[in-house]
Amino acid sequence: MPKQISRKKISGKKGLFMIRCYCGAEILLAPNVNAISEVIEAHVEKHTQKIKDPKAAEEEAERIRDHLIIQVLDEASKA
Repeated sequence: MPKQISRKKISGKKGLFMIRCYCGAEILLAPNVNAISEVIEAHVEKHTQKIKDPKAAEEEAERIRDHLIIQVLDEASKA
């Protein structure tokens, strides 16, 4: 079962929210889907660069990507 996803609003910034990776990195949600996608993929790449085994790297990429996308969709459904 995935960890509970906590909704974090940036204080003083109306309508701006962050998502958080398992590693603790925070990603600001933007109203532009392409920008969010690029930031998520860049973060996934940071994780996969640390793993030498290609199969394990791809599994990690999917795990991180899914975790972050779930949070994005959760926030979008609340808007």
